[in-house]
Amino acid sequence: MSYIEAFNRQIINLLKELSHIYPNNGDLKELKNEIFLLTKTFPKKIIHIYYKSLYPYNEYISNEDETFFIDMDLKGTTIESFEYVKHVWENASDENKKIIWKYFQVLNKLTEKYYNLR
Repeated sequence: MSYIEAFNRQIINLLKELSHIYPNNGDLKELKNEIFLLTKTFPKKIIHIYYKSLYPYNEYISNEDETFFIDMDLKGTTIESFEYVKHVWENASDENKKIIWKYFQVLNKLTEKYYNLR
């Protein structure tokens, strides 16, 4: 499996997990469908956007610093709607926050592997 396939699978799994935790949240379902469609039509697009927009917060993610969710800014990107995760974070239990951190940490590792950063 390529890093692109693994990355896309992880981001979809994150959104599936959140949709499962918050089943009545239509915004999450819409976001999941939007990201899924992007991964199928332009497989490399999401990792490139993630690298430019979210990977710069690597230290926040590695240290599980909640400032990440306050500072995350995706306005003007193709995945602007991914900012909705901020709202989920505000209402998440500690257990769910740990799950979310793990997904972002894995996404960062896959991004590093794809771009040969470390």
